[in-house]
Amino acid sequence: MIDFGYVQATSTEYLQGFILNSATVPPTSNVAKLEVMERVAPKVLDRIYNSPLSAYVMSVNRPVSRSGSKEIFVDLVERLSVTFAPTGEVVSARSDGSLVVRNYLIGAPAVGITLSEDAQASDYGSTRASGGITGVLDDFNFHESVHADSFAQDGAIALAPPPGEMIAMNYRTSRLYQLPFHIAAFVDEHSPTKVDIAIQLRTELPHDRHAQNVTVEFPVPKATESVFFEAATGTTEFNQSSCTVTWRAGQLLGGSEHTLRTKVTLSQPCTSSVKKEVGPVNMQFDVPMWNCSHVQIRSVTVEARDAGQAPYRWVRHFTTSTSYLRRLT
Repeated sequence: MIDFGYVQATSTEYLQGFILNSATVPPTSNVAKLEVMERVAPKVLDRIYNSPLSAYVMSVNRPVSRSGSKEIFVDLVERLSVTFAPTGEVVSARSDGSLVVRNYLIGAPAVGITLSEDAQASDYGSTRASGGITGVLDDFNFHESVHADSFAQDGAIALAPPPGEMIAMNYRTSRLYQLPFHIAAFVDEHSPTKVDIAIQLRTELPHDRHAQNVTVEFPVPKATESVFFEAATGTTEFNQSSCTVTWRAGQLLGGSEHTLRTKVTLSQPCTSSVKKEVGPVNMQFDVPMWNCSHVQIRSVTVEARDAGQAPYRWVRHFTTSTSYLRRLT
């Protein structure tokens, strides 16, 4: 939003109300100006009004259908960055989390969100009045519209979310209590030109949870002539141009173990330098309704303005991998 060349506002929540699905006819006194604008830049206007982006954004000035006026979604999304040493030990582990609110309520009612006792920053101490705490946040920040005066005491925040999606809170923690996967890798040389690579995944999730979209990738030596796979789960693929093995394991249940054996035939003897071309092993996955930091959404409350309107409150936890790496050398 610009006034006389000076920026007045850049918040996406504020500007969202000015993005319309269709053209809005201005007052009669401005029709002549609009005709001049359409004559000078018709292609520009057509691109604005028919933009695929604007088709998914609803103006706050337009009426919202009643079917979409009773819901609010609160998602706690964590992105994992973990590195394992060749010995299997964890070298680094970090989780970057976001508290995402998608609001489809009418009237901008006040919303209160309370996080679990683990969601407390280290600057605030190690305990709360409500009980002990098993973990702390390393760093966090809130959206400018969030009131977090009592967050240090009870983990509660209050806000009046605008229509649509917003990120109410971002946080970072290195205190991860249970990693979702343990990766074991073995490289054996059976002959000068034959190498066996075994990748073993052990799912550390609870038995009532699962991981989905599980994919494992790792490079093999550039001198690879042929590859043979042994895997009871998922599908495998070898990309000759990039010398990369891809294992799409799909959905894995908690507490299960899965192994991929890759038998590689080389065009030259396997020296120490050739052996170093194997790895690292990179893993990608999504885990719904679980996170390894133990930060949980404890409650979501909505200010009651209409006795006949009982809003639906949806709470979801989701974990995805940003970088989940096992080094081999």
